[in-house]
Amino acid sequence: MGIRLLPLLLSVAAGSVPITVDWERVLVTRSAAPSVLVAADPEWTPEGKLSKVAVEGVRSLAAAGADNIRLLNFNIFPEMSVAQFAEGVWNFSRMDDVVVPFLEAVGNASVLFDVESSPAWMWEPHNDTTPRLRPYGPDTCADDERADLPPSTAGFYGNRLRCPHWGDTVVPRDRSWKELATYFSRISDWYTKGGFTLEDGTEHVSGHYYRIAFWEVWNEVNLGREHNMSAHSYLDYYDAQVRAMQNSPGGALSKFGGPSLAGVTVPKVDEWAPLLLDPKNHRPQSTPLDALSFHQYCMCANRTGAGMEQAFEG
Repeated sequence: MGIRLLPLLLSVAAGSVPITVDWERVLVTRSAAPSVLVAADPEWTPEGKLSKVAVEGVRSLAAAGADNIRLLNFNIFPEMSVAQFAEGVWNFSRMDDVVVPFLEAVGNASVLFDVESSPAWMWEPHNDTTPRLRPYGPDTCADDERADLPPSTAGFYGNRLRCPHWGDTVVPRDRSWKELATYFSRISDWYTKGGFTLEDGTEHVSGHYYRIAFWEVWNEVNLGREHNMSAHSYLDYYDAQVRAMQNSPGGALSKFGGPSLAGVTVPKVDEWAPLLLDPKNHRPQSTPLDALSFHQYCMCANRTGAGMEQAFEG
């Protein structure tokens, strides 16, 4: 697309100053794309699975040509987002109730896939006599009221717990991050490669061969009620996660992103972006970061109550 060079005039107190803009000289190129979020929130999973309304909404978005439709299967209902509550025991049935309807509805639209939660036993146990990094108490991150869901044999499904895990918020029991990275790699294999095979030869077959455009590595890792990670800790984990997924035989994932920062500010961007975007900081340096993701929360500062929509009628 050709662009003309146009002289611009800047109005100042002493008069007008001519300014010429050279649109043909490219100093740097930025690429940004919006995404739309579908989350495993209580409103969208009233019966322990993705609701019909949510499924139809996803299908309509895809039909309208939406791209980068993001699934966040996160921590409010742990059985939906954790596939290994006990070490050595895999169960994807609850997770499938959320993920499969979404991936079926999305069709050929590109998908950003994010599973945030991880098994408690993969993290260092916390000591309740020591200060926690989270400000919400020793056991939950935000709320622990009962939710209107079917009973659970594991005892967690009916509890609404906003925690990505139930141990230390930062320190994995395997300090190399390999254990956690392998766990998430097997989740990706479950949905993209038909299943996975454990080191002892045990096969777990799903029959799922979905296309996932981007795998987003965790969500809101900078928040205290999530992992509360530093940029350097996240970099170490990100590299381990991507490496595990790339090394998975016949791996179907090619693009990766993160860290889905929440509440982006200039100081926060200065802390995270240069570190993650510089290949020299990654191990190996060829580790791809195809998207640097973030989001903001907008709300009414005075907490206006129900009925405020009437102000905009007519």
